[in-house]
Amino acid sequence: AAGTSLISSLAVVLRDGEMLLIKRAVEPHKGHWCPPGGVIDEGESPEEAAVREVKEETGLDVSVRAKLGEVLGPVTGRYLGVYLCAVEGGALEPSQAEVSDVRWFPYEELHLLQMPPFVMDFLTTLDLRELENTSNSPDSG
Repeated sequence: AAGTSLISSLAVVLRDGEMLLIKRAVEPHKGHWCPPGGVIDEGESPEEAAVREVKEETGLDVSVRAKLGEVLGPVTGRYLGVYLCAVEGGALEPSQAEVSDVRWFPYEELHLLQMPPFVMDFLTTLDLRELENTSNSPDSG
């Protein structure tokens, strides 16, 4: 990958005016709500990592629609790739090991949640409704 080497991926999964978040059961950011995500395995692309982590942490199958940007993780000092994803199937089922809860939150309520500041700061720069429309429209070649 050109430029910065990403260490992790975060998945912004949007549907019906709501965003999919997991409540972390482990450090870092234990007890915080976060987008699903995790470390990129060797030999896998950041997009593949985003899809895999959503499946592992929430049980949902998603596809990546767009890269939204990169955000600096304060714990690692490394960059995380943030990807817009759309739900393709699966059933909501939190992973017992790393996730204590998984839920859809209306966009209006996101600012009320305890979330890592660097994640919150990035999300506030996004127009989630506009992105949701983008993620639902067929791929424009």
